[in-house]
Amino acid sequence: MLNSVKRVAIIGAGPSGMAALRAFKSAEKSGSEIPEVVCYEKQDDWG
Repeated sequence: MLNSVKRVAIIGAGPSGMAALRAFKSAEKSGSEIPEVVCYEKQDDWG
């Protein structure tokens, strides 16, 4: 069994993807260890 996640991919930077990115950033600011986060978006514009 894996002890921790090393990488996370977020597919899409719409409302749900942006919420996930914000949650990871908030956890990082709180001092939590977060995985490497990569977001993939097909459009030029996020949100």
